[in-house]
Amino acid sequence: MTTGKYRHTFVGIAALLCCAAAPTTLHANSRVEAAPNLRVTVMAAKVDPDRNGMYEDLTGTIDAYAVLSTLPATETHTTTTRRNVSTASWEDEPFTFRPQAAGSYLRVAVWDHDHVGEDDFVADTHISLDYVKEKGLTDITVPLSGKDKESRGTVSVKITNQL
Repeated sequence: MTTGKYRHTFVGIAALLCCAAAPTTLHANSRVEAAPNLRVTVMAAKVDPDRNGMYEDLTGTIDAYAVLSTLPATETHTTTTRRNVSTASWEDEPFTFRPQAAGSYLRVAVWDHDHVGEDDFVADTHISLDYVKEKGLTDITVPLSGKDKESRGTVSVKITNQL
């Protein structure tokens, strides 16, 4: 247990690490910086052929867009639609997410835009942001799963810190 003048300093540091939104000066020689934002880009989403006729157009392609969100749900970003594709890329559409609490995930969901009726869910994946940070990963390729939990393809994302 910490006693004396240092006890309050350690409690203050722990509180700032949990909740800091901007650089905060503790005293003349100590500084705690806010966590950097995450810059996330969907480099490629490759969708396997539709075995059940649920989401492909007659041409065997989809009008793909991706929805990126953090879980617990705090932020959501949606890409533009790429028409008539089986592999879509949004390299030109990076999104910035605020720092996330421990235990957070990035959900990447791929949808098929329909001009008539509702859009079709194709597949999604969840990426542990703690794991990404712990391993120092930036380029990640993970499987996409449909509602039935069967493989529907892969998605590649680039996650970097943005100060």
